[in-house]
Amino acid sequence: MVTHRILHRQHDFLGSIRATAHTHLNEETCLEVLIVAGEAKRVAELTDRLRTVKGVLFAETVVASPNVR
Repeated sequence: MVTHRILHRQHDFLGSIRATAHTHLNEETCLEVLIVAGEAKRVAELTDRLRTVKGVLFAETVVASPNVR
């Protein structure tokens, strides 16, 4: 199951992951959102690792500053 493979990869990044959200888009497709904090290199590594999970259709990093008002 894709969800279990994603969770397994997340365990290597527990210090960076602040929150996750999982929702069902339809009977076959889910959306997993991770909120992370840390060095850009580490976040990029997490994104790259998630992209390699069999069954992941899309993985992208969206950067937001903590100073956004």
